[in-house]
Order: sequence, then structure tokens, then C-alpha cells
Amino acid sequence: MPKMKTHQLTKYTGAVKNFYGVIPGSGKAAIHQQAPTEESLSQAVVDIYSALKPQLAVMDGIVGMEGEGAENISKVAISETDCKRCGICIKSCPASAITLEPRPLIDQEKCIKCYCCHELCSNSAVKLKTSFLDRQLLKTMQYNKT
Repeated sequence: MPKMKTHQLTKYTGAVKNFYGVIPGSGKAAIHQQAPTEESLSQAVVDIYSALKPQLAVMDGIVGMEGEGAENISKVAISETDCKRCGICIKSCPASAITLEPRPLIDQEKCIKCYCCHELCSNSAVKLKTSFLDRQLLKTMQYNKT
């Protein structure tokens, strides 16, 4: 069941992006590769939804989930101390921007900011970084809970 939450790339999708789950295996990564921007991924999600023509979508809105919006992310990084080198980030990265040897590293030039690595890392080793200026602005707006 989809949750009411923000999404790092598309900002908000409601129950529509839940239908992205019908795409098997590496197909999701392929779509992220072919649709790396907010507009193109949003269109891909709508295309999938339109092809399925669901009659009803129910969304859990009891607890809203707020994440880090894409506009505030300046860098994606892997924590060497938290990384267990399981390789799920490498398998999930459609841009092949991640290496684990000799140390965990994301090539920022190759990264398409799909955040699949962040969403799938069970060790919370992939960190979404914000710039100093953005952190100060978010604190001023009392948006940042830390």
C-alpha cells in the first residue's frame, strides 16, 4: 500500500508511483537511466499508470512521510563505516556510478540523482548531503528536524 510521502526526484506522486512496482527486476533501473530528470521520470510513471488503467488506488495517509527533496540535495555519498559492501547499490545504479573498491565511492559526474542506491541500501550507508547554505535555510524555516 502506498504511503503519503515525498519523493527525492519527483517530489510527490501519491499512489501513482506505486504502480512502478509492476516493472520487473532491472527494468526499474533501465527506466531511471532513460528518464533521469524530474519531468521525464514523472512522464514514465504516468505512462505506466495509464497503461494499467487502475480502477481504484488507496493510499495510507495516517502518517505522512517527509524525505529530503531533490532540490536540496547537493551530493550523494557512501559512508565507509556504514557500508557492508553488499553490492545492492551497484546493482541498483542505472548509471553505473558506484564502486566499492578500494573504498565506497559515487562518481558525481555519472550520478543521475535517481537515489535508487539510497532507497535500497539496508545499512543506511548512502547519505544524501545538502549544502551548508541549504542546511542553514532549512533550519531557519524549522524544516530540518536535527
